[in-house]
Amino acid sequence: MSANKKEYGIAIIACGARGKAHAAAWAKLDKVSINAVADPDAERAQALAKEHGAEVAEDYKAAIDRSDVDIVSVCTPASFHAEPTIFAADRGKHILCEKPMAVTITDGARMLDAVAQNKVKLSFSFQSQYNEITEKLREIMDKGEIGRPVMARMLSAAEIRPKLAMHSKTGNNGPVNDICPHTFTLWRTIFRSEPVRVQAAGMSIAKDAEELKDIKDIAIDTATLLVTFASGDIGVYSITWGLPRGTKPSSYQDIVGPKGMLKPAGRTLTIIKGGEETVLKDLAMGGNDAQAAAFLKCIEEDTDPQNSGRDAMIALETSLAALESVETGRAVRIEV
Repeated sequence: MSANKKEYGIAIIACGARGKAHAAAWAKLDKVSINAVADPDAERAQALAKEHGAEVAEDYKAAIDRSDVDIVSVCTPASFHAEPTIFAADRGKHILCEKPMAVTITDGARMLDAVAQNKVKLSFSFQSQYNEITEKLREIMDKGEIGRPVMARMLSAAEIRPKLAMHSKTGNNGPVNDICPHTFTLWRTIFRSEPVRVQAAGMSIAKDAEELKDIKDIAIDTATLLVTFASGDIGVYSITWGLPRGTKPSSYQDIVGPKGMLKPAGRTLTIIKGGEETVLKDLAMGGNDAQAAAFLKCIEEDTDPQNSGRDAMIALETSLAALESVETGRAVRIEV
């Protein structure tokens, strides 16, 4: 705890969109103050520091290695998650890290080892886990209201991402590694089961786009994944980040079972059984705010964090298995 014994001090590492979102969530909590920020972009760092009354540190090490910092929000691109996380753990700081965990199993394992050795808390930013619709889906699965096993289907189509590093294998490694972990974690939650096998096909439809011409290691931006779970449930995800700029995004998801269908959409969940529909509306969206509050609570009560390092590692293993399947054309087993 910080020197004044009344507040937990926060350091924000990287001040882009996710850093701003973390800072905004932390700022809403009592007992918390944002004391330091760091970003290679000095203008971004200064803007966030001014907004929250924090100091701009020279680099991530200087931001973390302060006596008034107890919790570190790591909001860098995925390929840079390991170093600040390990540095923070070695100094006894708790860490809330953006997803995906990393781009390699090696980096993910290094992060988990550092946290275990230093007995600090580590949680990852799977915000949808704090939404009421996730709780409702799990309840419905537990009760067997649409039967089991089920097939969960997800379709997501978007234009080339404004953050071009997301399209680099050494950045965030495309949508399969960057955004699919949200859905893998959701499926694990509502199925209460682990992924055991992935079959995938994919391509890079935007590889010749002018705005990506300087990226030498273009990641897969378009893929269909079939994930089989130990429970017998399956998840199918078709995603692209390769549409031309200016294209309106589209998305769809449902869950089909022997007794009916579920159709989640934003804050609404439609339950279809026996030709009748029940619509649950205005379901609460916990998101970043609930995530920060839950992580602070687990620190204060010394409990295991939601969206743990193990959860993030399983999501990473599933993503990398899917990308291996794309490259080899073969199904890939997942050992968790």
